Amino acid sequence: MPMKRMPTYPEWSWSQSRHHLFEECKRKYYYHYYASYPGWQAEAPEEAKRLYRLKQLRTLTLMFGEVIHRLAQMVIWRLRQERVLPTAEELLHKARTLLNQAVRESRDKELWWEVPTKRLMLQELYYGDHLPTGLVEDLKERLSLCVHHLLQSRSLREYGEATAAETVEVEQLNKWILEETKVYVKVDWIYRVGEKWVIVDWKTGQKEENHEAQLKWYALYLHQCYHVPLSQIELRTEYLLTGACERMTATEQDVDEALARMNDSMEAMKTMLSDRERNAALPEEAFPMTQDERKCQWCNFQEFCYVRR
Repeated sequence: MPMKRMPTYPEWSWSQSRHHLFEECKRKYYYHYYASYPGWQAEAPEEAKRLYRLKQLRTLTLMFGEVIHRLAQMVIWRLRQERVLPTAEELLHKARTLLNQAVRESRDKELWWEVPTKRLMLQELYYGDHLPTGLVEDLKERLSLCVHHLLQSRSLREYGEATAAETVEVEQLNKWILEETKVYVKVDWIYRVGEKWVIVDWKTGQKEENHEAQLKWYALYLHQCYHVPLSQIELRTEYLLTGACERMTATEQDVDEALARMNDSMEAMKTMLSDRERNAALPEEAFPMTQDERKCQWCNFQEFCYVRR
């Protein structure tokens, strides 16, 4: 059977993360979604292979957030299977093991370069020889706080105390077709207690303006894909750094506005294409760099951008 031919251009799709990257820096967006394609193939151009590897870098802060989300998955699984919570000591040990593993793997750049999707590389160690001391100390403090507040969170307490709670999704990557576009979504946690459906978004940092909009978009997803009435959906942001839990509901107007914002985002991205049908991007020069150079120090593609400024 002949092998399926690789498309000339990447697949068109939309997601919250794609939207945020587009808003952050158009040049970074271009490198991540277009210029790095198909960099995983041995016969790909050298620049595409290099960009594909660079897009796999993780900042230490991002890695920290991923670890906390893995801890949350562990806790939910334990509650579902055994109806008990793990101890804070167990979670702290797991978190430190994962973070130390990331640091160890980041010391071997050559091996990471060979298998960039199977090993970890911290952006700070790729571009430098040490982790920022202040950031490391800050994350150590955050870790203890986040673990404590995770175990004490409103959502876990409610789920654990309910006699008939049902988990619907946990960090599950899903897609649905919306306005002829494949849309990807991954919600931290969705569970049911009776007729109430709860969407939980874990946050390991401070409150930001876009958090509310993100939850309304999740409500749109649940409403459309599971056909849940909006009146039965509760939206929660669990701020693990402080222990605060913010709850809200979504109205028809909210989800209509979420859909409108999504359509506006898609259209803005498509204006950067030379061929919409094939998802072919305009030349690199059409994607301007951010004017906020503070963001550049955390960008995976520094070594490309700095020589082009």
